[in-house]
Amino acid sequence: ASPPHLVDLSHIEGLDTIEMKGRALVIGATAKHADVANSAIVGEAIPALAELAAQIGDPAVRHKGTIGGSLANNDPTADYPAAVLALGATIVTNKRRLKAEEFFQGLFSTALESDEIITKVMFPLAKKAAYIKFRDQASRYALVGVVVNVVVIAPHLRGEPGPLTGPDRFVVAHVNLQHRTLDVAQNHFVNCAGAFAVEILEVAVQCAPDALGDFTAAGRAGAGHAASSSMV
Repeated sequence: ASPPHLVDLSHIEGLDTIEMKGRALVIGATAKHADVANSAIVGEAIPALAELAAQIGDPAVRHKGTIGGSLANNDPTADYPAAVLALGATIVTNKRRLKAEEFFQGLFSTALESDEIITKVMFPLAKKAAYIKFRDQASRYALVGVVVNVVVIAPHLRGEPGPLTGPDRFVVAHVNLQHRTLDVAQNHFVNCAGAFAVEILEVAVQCAPDALGDFTAAGRAGAGHAASSSMV
């Protein structure tokens, strides 16, 4: 791309703020990945989001790249889009508020208009959430990325896949609180989440074995353990 003009947003005051507002974690568009990863506020509110940010690229990328830039670019191998969808975040621009499923339009395409910029992202607090990815060893982009979020939904298991044009959201488990405590239900969900992440990785390997390389059974088992143990 060769745009006629480039505007640096990094010096606009107030766009890099990280704060709690009521029951929502609000992250300014120019907050850098390293800021999110190291934020005590993020670490306490949604630890999985801090862990996700810490896995983006290398130190140089994490100290330069921003959450707003990542979402506006909507690279299908980026980390944040899956988290925004799974956690039910709202993207706030200078003109309106967009739900995650409204914001992402396709590969490298969003609902942003030519005179519109992201100003902040609002994440509702998650009961339990985790992130796992199988990354490219050179770029550290997510070849496969899975965000799991505990929610209470209708009493059945259902999937809601969309076209493969960007991050997709699936309702992968039902937490039935009628006959069990929340802690027990969440522990059950953690186990399901790890298995689901491994299943997605296995499907990806079958679809692109050359690109993903030798992803062994031992590696798959390790990925599943990581998904379960990092649920926070």
